[in-house]
Amino acid sequence: APIGCGSRGGVFRKNFRRKGSSIDYSDLQHEAAILAGARLTEMTPFEVAGDPVDPASLPVTVGDDEARLDEILALVTERGELAIDLETTSLTPADADIVGFALCWGPGEAGYVPVSHRGLAVGPQLDRDAVLAKLKPLLEAETPRLHMQNHKYETAVFRRYDVTLAGVGCDPMIASY
Repeated sequence: APIGCGSRGGVFRKNFRRKGSSIDYSDLQHEAAILAGARLTEMTPFEVAGDPVDPASLPVTVGDDEARLDEILALVTERGELAIDLETTSLTPADADIVGFALCWGPGEAGYVPVSHRGLAVGPQLDRDAVLAKLKPLLEAETPRLHMQNHKYETAVFRRYDVTLAGVGCDPMIASY
């Protein structure tokens, strides 16, 4: 099943904006479940595509595991679909620095790649430029199809990092009209 509009992108950004300049990871597993396709209403604590899910089974954080990121990007290439949501430092694209990437590469398969978080409780991270170098060929190709909540914002932020998006799939904000 395609991930597109049913993936409920944008949930990570909402959490980031609400909590300020550092992310509280306490809700991250719940948000990963939503990104992976869980219904937003009448949802049991963790449910993806109608089936209960053990939150510990969700691949929430890639952290500094570059090999895991490479595996995920190989799956994206094979499947031809990627839902992606940026975590940034600002609501204004001209001021926004990327601090993380929320990725969904299939139903029930989602993860978070922190790249520039700061603070006392920051865990392992990958280098932002290294992650962008791996993502750029996928983001600038016609496939995979890219699904993004608020595509206009994501496009503007990616442009600041010399990434021109292609292969546009679905934006749930536009699809809701």
